[in-house]
Amino acid sequence: MLFAIVLQLTSLLPAPQQVESLVTQDYQPTAYQQQILNLALQESYSQQQILDLRPQKHQQPEIAALLPYATATQAKLIAVLSSGSAADSILSDALLQLAVRSRNLDVRLACLLAPAAVDASYLPALACLALSSDLDLSLRAVSCARLLEHQYYSAWPLAKAILLTGTATDFDNGHTFPDWKRSGRYELPKRLLAMLLTTTLLEQNGTTIVFEPNAAWAVQEQQIAAIDKVMAKLKSANNDNQLLPSFKKLERSTLTLAPLAKKLLAY
Repeated sequence: MLFAIVLQLTSLLPAPQQVESLVTQDYQPTAYQQQILNLALQESYSQQQILDLRPQKHQQPEIAALLPYATATQAKLIAVLSSGSAADSILSDALLQLAVRSRNLDVRLACLLAPAAVDASYLPALACLALSSDLDLSLRAVSCARLLEHQYYSAWPLAKAILLTGTATDFDNGHTFPDWKRSGRYELPKRLLAMLLTTTLLEQNGTTIVFEPNAAWAVQEQQIAAIDKVMAKLKSANNDNQLLPSFKKLERSTLTLAPLAKKLLAY
């Protein structure tokens, strides 16, 4: 099932930015690439080792070229090294390609979280990721948060429903979520979504929000109600001031989720 989902979603991806292929008979890694591959063999690494290997701009093509052929361990290390990469960089492009194409959840999350922001051309695929009930809730939560970063506030009802999972009001929200019997397994997806949303609203609007996924149900519901008011104001202002783009691949898509994805992207 997961392979089928990945295969379908790749139809919504932009063409990857050109990177040097490693698939040649006599290929030898560059010195920088070899340092990364060597570090990935270690059971653990220090903060200083990570800082020392963070790519400079001229090294980004080298590290991006490793990603399509990386093991899960290598890919997660590369994502950590690449954290904060610019949305339009060749490195962020390679990370997002792997975030959609990989079948390893940890790799997908690491690659999706690494860029400072995502390029708008990836939003159709991320909208479908956010909506797919067959995928892990953490992956769906981060994908939804990435839509909100681009001020697609039509994604807020889905984000709100994710934040309410595991509380007394999660039983009738129109979405299919895992039933973990009010367990702590809901914490990670909710915390990831809240972390990204908090950063987005603070940086873009100077707005501070508070949400604690370990708080009592009633407290969580009160915090979400307060966030809901903030999002309603932002959506109203956004609709007045910004014309949201359409996405040709999503328009032509025959995916079952395509109509719902269009709604998340407000068209």
